[in-house]
Amino acid sequence: QVSAGMSVWSNWTMDHHTGFTHEEHLKYLEQNVYWALYTTDEYAWMFNRAPICWFPVPDSRRKWWREVKHDKEEFISKGIKPLGLPSGMTEAVESARRKIAENKPLGFDLTPLMNEIRDKREAELKRDLFKRSANIHKVPAGDERPRIDGRLDDPVWKQTKPLAALRPSAGANREKTEAATICRVTYDQEFLYVAFHCREPEMDKLRIVGDQRDSDVYNGDAVEVLVSVSEEASEYRHFIVNPKNVQWDGKAPPPSNDRLWDAEWSSAVQREKEAWTVEMAIPWNVLGGRPEPGSQRYVNLCRNRRPVGELSSWSPVTGSFQDPERFGTWVF
Repeated sequence: QVSAGMSVWSNWTMDHHTGFTHEEHLKYLEQNVYWALYTTDEYAWMFNRAPICWFPVPDSRRKWWREVKHDKEEFISKGIKPLGLPSGMTEAVESARRKIAENKPLGFDLTPLMNEIRDKREAELKRDLFKRSANIHKVPAGDERPRIDGRLDDPVWKQTKPLAALRPSAGANREKTEAATICRVTYDQEFLYVAFHCREPEMDKLRIVGDQRDSDVYNGDAVEVLVSVSEEASEYRHFIVNPKNVQWDGKAPPPSNDRLWDAEWSSAVQREKEAWTVEMAIPWNVLGGRPEPGSQRYVNLCRNRRPVGELSSWSPVTGSFQDPERFGTWVF
């Protein structure tokens, strides 16, 4: 015998719809609880994906527990108490339960408001989503190739025009990031060279994850390079470096990346007072061969900035960086 239950994802109901006021979020929660109880055989359960924040997050993403920088043991030993549930949340749940118990209708419909917010978001996404393109120039004949030390002081970088600055993910309602990320790209017969200058006014808050090759470096501060190996965007190679110069690489397809794939490539990192810089040299032989003059590749350059939870990319995306449909193009 089987009894079906229903769930209510409290993160979704209480902070997903950025167009809602706090009172509208409470209505949305009540609506979800009401229909969960209406549908279930007996029980509905509520869950929260991230009830405790073990690392700093911006106010807009703070959950129900005090924001801390400590690990779990420090959190407990310092006796830091939770902030508690958002005001009105308990009352919203009780209201839904009472209406179900008394066999009463919900009494309101949020569909018009949700449609209005959806239409507004679609308009914002249409405005923010566009594919970038850039011409990538070869290291001039006779000039020295970049020295991969992370310093970005090579003559070739001074001669290379920077790409357009990385933008926040589409739908963030702003065109500029809080801290700029400037990239330069060049190449020669053997390598593709990529340089990142990541401005960071809160260097002491860098979140560095992983200390071994293919660790989950993307869960902390990191920069990413995604390059197609042909003129088909869906077949690409993915390279990530964190501020500790720990590397991650994978290939696609599959879209989730094959992290068991490893390539020989070079990177170096330097940390400055208010920035950190990265240099990469990726051999053409791991990128499907050197491009012919006039040919193009599908690419994106991305950054995870964890002190404020900011994601940015050269060619704007809506969510995951691993979205070939949103890659820009480089013409060599």
